[in-house]
Amino acid sequence: QWIATAIDNGWTSLVHNQLATGGGVSAVGSYQLLKANQNDPQPFVQHVAVAGDGSAYAAAGADGRTHYFDIAGFQSINALKPRWGFNPPGKSVCRWVAISQDGSHVATIFSFDPNPQQPNTPTKGRTYLLENLPNPASGGAKFQRLWTGNERTAHGPNAVSMGETAGGK
Repeated sequence: QWIATAIDNGWTSLVHNQLATGGGVSAVGSYQLLKANQNDPQPFVQHVAVAGDGSAYAAAGADGRTHYFDIAGFQSINALKPRWGFNPPGKSVCRWVAISQDGSHVATIFSFDPNPQQPNTPTKGRTYLLENLPNPASGGAKFQRLWTGNERTAHGPNAVSMGETAGGK
């Protein structure tokens, strides 16, 4: 019932698909990635992934962040904006995201230049598994990093995906 898009000039949008129930398709909200500085080029949305149950979606940003959008929260405030964003240490670009069936977990990968002062250095990757915290303590983090293994890859990343085992575990 929900479609998330990555469109031109750093915009992501949320579209409500009601064709199965006799309704139409309508854009219900949009959000543009923020620039670090006014004179910087506009960062683009690289990839989006919607939870199978329609509760949330994630967007990979060239601004170096993974953006998490709570669809139910959007419906209550009628303004599309990220519930949280993950920005790992160092300068990087978020390339791809995957989100669990119930929207509780996000797998995300980033590319980064390990030696920015050296021209033509091959990129490396960073991989993270994040958990959305639906009821954080007052002023507390809205997500937590779950995977604490060796998140760096020897080469730039190409894709990320998540699956669900039988029984929803």
